[in-house]
Amino acid sequence: MTIALSDDEQRLVNRLEEQLVCHLQANRLHEAYYDGSFAARLLNISTPEHVQRMLKTVCGWAGTAVDVLEERLDFLGFSDEGLLDIFDANALDEEASQVHLDAMIYGISFVSVTAGRDSEPAQLIRGHDAKSTTGILNSRTRRFDSALTITESREEHTVAELWLPDQVVMIEKHFSQPWRVLDRQFHGLGMVPLVPFVNRPRTGARGGKSDITAALRRYTDAAVRTLISMDVNREFFSAPQRYAIGMDSNDFVGPDGAPMSPWQVLTGRVWTTGPVDETEREPKLGEFAPQPAGPFLEQIEGLAQLAAAEAGLPGHYFGLRGDQATSADAIRAMEARLVKRAERRQKSFGRSWSQVGRLAAAGRAGQSVDELSAVGVRWGNPATPTVAATTDAVVKQVQAGVLPTNSRVGWDRLGYTPQEQRIMLQELAQQQAVQRVSLLAGAAQVDEGQPAQSDEVVAAARANRVPGGE
Repeated sequence: MTIALSDDEQRLVNRLEEQLVCHLQANRLHEAYYDGSFAARLLNISTPEHVQRMLKTVCGWAGTAVDVLEERLDFLGFSDEGLLDIFDANALDEEASQVHLDAMIYGISFVSVTAGRDSEPAQLIRGHDAKSTTGILNSRTRRFDSALTITESREEHTVAELWLPDQVVMIEKHFSQPWRVLDRQFHGLGMVPLVPFVNRPRTGARGGKSDITAALRRYTDAAVRTLISMDVNREFFSAPQRYAIGMDSNDFVGPDGAPMSPWQVLTGRVWTTGPVDETEREPKLGEFAPQPAGPFLEQIEGLAQLAAAEAGLPGHYFGLRGDQATSADAIRAMEARLVKRAERRQKSFGRSWSQVGRLAAAGRAGQSVDELSAVGVRWGNPATPTVAATTDAVVKQVQAGVLPTNSRVGWDRLGYTPQEQRIMLQELAQQQAVQRVSLLAGAAQVDEGQPAQSDEVVAAARANRVPGGE
């Protein structure tokens, strides 16, 4: 039997619905520029409107600006070994990429942690986009006081999840009827189990900002207008424009004596005319000089430079010529701002992933989130150093005692995946077990009066057996 929401809950849902609708237009605009389905603002001066609609010209600079930065963010998992199975069961290596991408497109994205149902992981971790999810963010705690996710929306039926600090309420409504409760799940986590991933927040705009900025959209629109002009110019001048003075359309006839069509006149290689009356002026034929595509390409290159500066990317990512690195130092210099922006995202998104890890650990232990310590996260290197240079740096740090041997931090720097690191840990454990067996066998020979092993083996074996190594 379904139950109606309380008055306070109904007002809260109405407020969250209004907030979701308020941001829907901006979210759709950013998404359209990302996937190339946007309609550029055109001036309708030199090109007829029906021609512009027919060409459907787009420019992918906005998508490039987002993808290049997102590709630098490799979330490798949690530092807590007890959460590795949760990472694998929820495919967070893939889910994380989608969450980061949504955050950079819309300015914010969300990750929920709930109990799994049949055939689902025990702790289910899901990503949500800003078109279906919104929340009331507390600026003091940087957590949600409440949130709403639309899970199903049709004209006559809507299903949603209301996220509260003590429970998750599944609700539905038909047409314009009031919301009704389908299910209540009390979790006891002490906070809303929905974590915001905020992109480029400010103290005056905690909700974040899209990387598809107004300036980048304007440069993209200008590039589209230039591409349309270049296409129209090509169509007009692919066949040279000729003119004739002192002639009319009846003078252009084919071999059969029939008048030629305008297209035949335009594309004809040789024009011929009949005899000219001596009392009339001699016809004059000429040709207009074609307009090259060079000016249009130069304008696009100028716009690409502006777009690259706005996005903080090297120019060659937008196809600029002559902007190629000649050495490893040149590559690092060109990508310095891109790497720094990726590191900033790792810090902000890392705090959110740490909160996700705490929620998963608290759900497994049946405790409140505040009773658990912070969970560390691991990231891949956002820069592009060579393998040889990275290996040399890690080896020197190990030799200097800065980095322990076989440290997972070093493995992360070398680019080993979490799966490869687990295999390496198993192999190290097997090697250590074999070494212990060999040392114990050597110590037993000494105790039984058999030929002694080396002093190093005996000392190590006795240290393994006698407390304190005496």
